[in-house]
Amino acid sequence: MSWEKDKGYLTNYAQLFQKDIKLHNKDNWFCRALSWIVFIITFGKKDRKSWMENVAFAAANHHFYPEKWSTKTIEDKIPHEAFHTKDMNACGLFIHPMVGLLPFLILYYLVPIPIGFAYARLVFELRAKEAEWMENKPKLQAMQTDADKFVESISGATYLWAVPKFFAKRQTDKVVEKVYATYLG
Repeated sequence: MSWEKDKGYLTNYAQLFQKDIKLHNKDNWFCRALSWIVFIITFGKKDRKSWMENVAFAAANHHFYPEKWSTKTIEDKIPHEAFHTKDMNACGLFIHPMVGLLPFLILYYLVPIPIGFAYARLVFELRAKEAEWMENKPKLQAMQTDADKFVESISGATYLWAVPKFFAKRQTDKVVEKVYATYLG
């Protein structure tokens, strides 16, 4: 069942985090073209179908979600993507997220070029993951499982081998501890 029947509700929820967020179905020419780019730059490690069906992303204040995701799945992911929009807004000197899109993308993908130790990419993703956990308040075991998946993703083809796995694990564990301590405090 498509989430688009609840698009108004989801848009209102997203705008609680960041104003002017617009939600889009990934079933469009732009996302299909991006799926080819992702396939090529990951040397085929991230197939197009998987990217179209399993990955959400933000481009400034425009959020793109897979067509077959449930309303609940998108509701859980909105804090993460909204945090990326917030980072893009900061990269654009708080003028508008669209102004910060290019600086964000340069930091995200090109510093350093782009494999091995892309610290900015880890920071952007980890801060967004923290916002997602803080909003959704998963149980510790679920958060740890999600953290383990995150470590595999950020150190693998999904995020262009951004950082070594041991470093991603150490940084992610610190965030899990911080979030969990916030729950208890």
